[in-house]
Amino acid sequence: MSDLVNMKVTKAIKQTMPGLYSVLRQIYWMSRRQKPLTKLLGAKWQRSRDLIEVYITYKCNLKCINCDVSSRQAQSDEKMTIGQINKFIGESINAGVKWKKIRVMGGEPTLHSDILEILNLLLNYKETYSPDTRIQLITNGFGKVVNNILSQVPEKIEIENSNKRQPTSVFQLLILRLRIVYLINLRIIQMRVWLHHTAE
Repeated sequence: MSDLVNMKVTKAIKQTMPGLYSVLRQIYWMSRRQKPLTKLLGAKWQRSRDLIEVYITYKCNLKCINCDVSSRQAQSDEKMTIGQINKFIGESINAGVKWKKIRVMGGEPTLHSDILEILNLLLNYKETYSPDTRIQLITNGFGKVVNNILSQVPEKIEIENSNKRQPTSVFQLLILRLRIVYLINLRIIQMRVWLHHTAE
């Protein structure tokens, strides 16, 4: 029940204050990765047997330097087929797996030519076999094409939108990252600068 409440509160914040939500989310992720917080709270990423991330395409409309799936460095037109999605669903049902969460990811998953059909197949799995499964579509939310597809996504699909904006230069990206780091880790930055100067 608390997951449902958290989901509704998060959705309300996203809808009413998308800018604030995006900033708070960035602050959380940046601070959560720092060693002191990891030591205090434990490892952020735990192995999960009831969560799956399905990378349906590596195609992306951005060229982020820090891309987790190397969409910038190793561009590819590879994508999962409808047959592969059906096979995944069939194997899940045959194995008796009721996923807690299925995250549809990419590159940019909305660029997959069959994204709406894939989401409907996953919704069918949820409705007929595993009603407690949460289905999330992870998107960068950048551009008219992506936003057009997002407007067609069924309501029962949760959309995690990072609302990325393509910096026009590497310099702008660097400035943005430095601002975030500065706000979160002022003491760490000051310590590094001090150590650098004393080492000289």
